Amino acid sequence: MTEQDQVDALYAAQATTELAKRLDLTIPYVSNVEAGRVNLTVGQLARFADALGSDLQLHLPPIEIPTPAIKVPASLIPLH
Repeated sequence: MTEQDQVDALYAAQATTELAKRLDLTIPYVSNVEAGRVNLTVGQLARFADALGSDLQLHLPPIEIPTPAIKVPASLIPLH
């Protein structure tokens, strides 16, 4: 591990500790969130964003759901 790696690791640990204090959570829990090992609710994400001095913005683009074609049996089609 280089000296820069050690400095980066120390900075990350301090940041994680500070974030855990702001959120009143344990350091291991925040570390697990940072590592992607925890699935957060939208409310929890909003708390993290607030603690980081940010806003949570969600974008849910509309999706198109194709309408399935319905086959009507020929025997049900009226002949005029």
